[in-house]
Amino acid sequence: NPTMGLKLTPYSKVNVTVPTGHVDDPDILTDTSIGAGCFTTRVTLGQLLNFGEYSYLGVDGSYQYNFDYIKNIRRPETTDSSIAPQENRESINIRPGDISEFGIYAGATYGVVSGEYRLAESQTRADELVELEDPIYLSLVDDTASSSLYQKLTATLSTIDLYQKGDFPVPFILNITNKMNLAGQNAVLDDYYELEIASFFKFN
Repeated sequence: NPTMGLKLTPYSKVNVTVPTGHVDDPDILTDTSIGAGCFTTRVTLGQLLNFGEYSYLGVDGSYQYNFDYIKNIRRPETTDSSIAPQENRESINIRPGDISEFGIYAGATYGVVSGEYRLAESQTRADELVELEDPIYLSLVDDTASSSLYQKLTATLSTIDLYQKGDFPVPFILNITNKMNLAGQNAVLDDYYELEIASFFKFN
């Protein structure tokens, strides 16, 4: 409807991630993974509704496929035992659970300031063992399925448009983000505040 300034825009994204970060070392009992130990590919489909120039409402859904990878473990002594001696160290093939997410978000812009609120639910399927029939390994993938409901609030200050018009000397983007988990099962409580500053310079 041109008189109301409504604009409906579908979009899609594809992301590929290479193995990064630290993955659990079975000889360091207090560590934790801080990255993907496998290759992943993620497809996102969404729909954006703009209300004039200053506000928008959107919905999106994504599916992430995780490829098999080799994981270093300590094999438990028995199916009912949590004891895994160091000499039982070995490598097994794991198929990580795929991840799906559905979210809704809304945002508004006023001059150089903008803000966005997002509410999303994420589901991770359980990991699977590849070509391992021995039940002694099942404890390694038990309770690996997870789900979480979270909200994310982002405030942005951007001088890019003013810089392009010649009204501001330095182009930069300042983002402040707060993520908070609202509910979940077997999910990491990764509530956080994040500050991000980005800029660029042009040399003639």
